[in-house]
Amino acid sequence: MATSVVIEFTDQKNGEKYDKVTMHKSNRPLGPVKAWAETIIRILSYPGTDLETPINTVRIGSNNVQITSKQILAHIRMTVAMIGEEKLCFKKEEVGTHSIRSSFAMLLYLVKVPVSTILILGRWHSSSFLLYIRN
Repeated sequence: MATSVVIEFTDQKNGEKYDKVTMHKSNRPLGPVKAWAETIIRILSYPGTDLETPINTVRIGSNNVQITSKQILAHIRMTVAMIGEEKLCFKKEEVGTHSIRSSFAMLLYLVKVPVSTILILGRWHSSSFLLYIRN
């Protein structure tokens, strides 16, 4: 029933705290409001969770576990290694968690999202994301 969701980033690498991003309902199958609601419902289905449980919580066996950036980095690099340098034209050591942000910027640019919207969605405070745009 919700028409929007506000996502609060309590702490960020750039030092900014409690930054908020508002996303609005979309009729797409995986719109941001629906995706966020399903994520919250999943987390609240775990025993011992509440609305203060971090969004990076998953259930493994009988334990609630928080996924770390080191685990995400390992998964990204393992995936790149599985696909192979020959196919991707880059090595697993050349990617990191920041690759998610740069890929997101490139994806939005390719589907002709306005630069101002890319800045907002990526929470960039300058046009530095333009460094990620490739021909």
